[in-house]
Amino acid sequence: MRKSNREWVSRIKDTGFIPEADRVDRAGEEPMCDYVRTAKDQLLAALDDEPANVVTVAAEALYNMGEKEAAKRAFLSILEDPNPFARCHALNAIDCVNEESSEIVEGLPW
Repeated sequence: MRKSNREWVSRIKDTGFIPEADRVDRAGEEPMCDYVRTAKDQLLAALDDEPANVVTVAAEALYNMGEKEAAKRAFLSILEDPNPFARCHALNAIDCVNEESSEIVEGLPW
């Protein structure tokens, strides 16, 4: 049921889980549905950011938006990061999205 709900929320781009105060802070006067639909470009750009945490969070969001290949490439890049906490964060995100492809399994740091 959780998987079906996640797929449904993603497919209809449901903004109902974003608290009202956050909506105003994030989108300003722009309708929230437009804000959510224009976020993909910004998330894709964030994959080139320097902090590994930013890349990991952007990759997880993009994965859930259907941009799985871009997200997997980003995850794999973080799995090569020398910082063990960055790798751990990426591993947690990979676990959250249930990504089990051979590319990810082969890219695991052990």
